[in-house]
Amino acid sequence: DGYDVVIIDILNSETTPRESKKVNIKNLIKLGEINNNPIKFYESDITNESEMNSIFQNEQPTSLIHAAA
Repeated sequence: DGYDVVIIDILNSETTPRESKKVNIKNLIKLGEINNNPIKFYESDITNESEMNSIFQNEQPTSLIHAAA
């Protein structure tokens, strides 16, 4: 078994156009479905404490990778 993958991104256009990011996320979700390892996506700002608390409470991650530009 692999890991459950959850992606959190605000999808801003600071480094990559928003639409390109949306396409990338959709492709990752499709890849997860093909491999029977669903990927969850939350469009959220990591500086929004209440949203992060809700996501973390719901997902209960055991590991975290922060990949910022």
